[in-house]
Amino acid sequence: MQKDKNKSKKSFLLIVILFVLVALMTCVLISTLKKSKTGVETSSDRIVGTDNTSLEKTLLTTNNLGSSRLTSTEAERLTTINKNLSQKNFFGAFVGVKNNKILFSAKFGYANVQLRNVFRLDSNFIVGQYQNLINDALILNLVKNGKLDLSSKVSTYIPGLKSSIKVKSLLTNSINLYAKSSVVNDISNGEANKADLKNISTSAYSKYVLANSSLKKVLIAKANKTTYAQAIDALFVENLNLQNTRALISDSFQANDVRSYKNSVESGESVQQNEVDTGDLYLNQYNLRMSLSDILLSMSGILRNRLFVQKYDHLFDMAINSEQGISSSSKVITVNTKAYGQYVSVMTNDSTGKIAVSVSNYPNKKVNVQKLNKSIFDLLN
Repeated sequence: MQKDKNKSKKSFLLIVILFVLVALMTCVLISTLKKSKTGVETSSDRIVGTDNTSLEKTLLTTNNLGSSRLTSTEAERLTTINKNLSQKNFFGAFVGVKNNKILFSAKFGYANVQLRNVFRLDSNFIVGQYQNLINDALILNLVKNGKLDLSSKVSTYIPGLKSSIKVKSLLTNSINLYAKSSVVNDISNGEANKADLKNISTSAYSKYVLANSSLKKVLIAKANKTTYAQAIDALFVENLNLQNTRALISDSFQANDVRSYKNSVESGESVQQNEVDTGDLYLNQYNLRMSLSDILLSMSGILRNRLFVQKYDHLFDMAINSEQGISSSSKVITVNTKAYGQYVSVMTNDSTGKIAVSVSNYPNKKVNVQKLNKSIFDLLN
């Protein structure tokens, strides 16, 4: 009887041990599957498979600039930067983000003097070359969704285009196309006639200008079967939950639109006084206006593969490295642009989630916005 009891106990213990082992293995398997689905574990250096929720929540908590969560040495460096900018009469703003949190920000002068609007997170800037980075991401979005084929000719989607250039070559700008300067805006706006499209050439004839960026806008619109402005709303704004981004199709201004100012001096001090005329802005190639918040969210979303899948990361890097004012090197992406008197500098490390954005609406010869943004970026370490 005693032996039977011992055998029963041993059998019971074995069953318990086996049950525990099975439970542990099940937990490990579930954890592995979850990581696989979310994309958190990956061979890429980029942070992928997550959304912008944390950053969105951060940006929704405030619209004001001028805070700091830095301590010790970094806080002292920020104080020095702000002091120097004030002494040099800098007009603009900057924001530093790390791990989806705003670590610091600052503002100087006005976004709109007439309305007495200071710079805020919802201040809408003309983003210049940053729009080319967005267009490259949207082309890859259309590829992902089966609306574009990288190996197909661009003329498949833009009837009348004489060139045999393929979508991939246009995306990466490995082949340059040129159009008459008098019609390049019509091409961007989707209003070019067959003769204009037929005359697009790989040769830079007299009075011809580079037309790649204009053709990319047409390609996006044609593949999405909408206007370019509608494609921006559907593919970009809605996918990334942006709040203050629009392609300009009229000369109407919104209250949070940033105005540009010419260099003016009174009593030896720079002043925001004489406004730059931007009345024809909407006539020129569907220019984008974006708020500081949307610039931060869009850069974060693009690098987290919210618009295209990870396998196209190398193509995206090739594309943006071929764009003027944009570079991608050693995990760091930089954008430096000036358009209609507005300066926008973006710098991000796509493996650490650091993003720095510096902006200005005044041509201050004492402050280089690109160098300023590098200093801001360095504070995020």
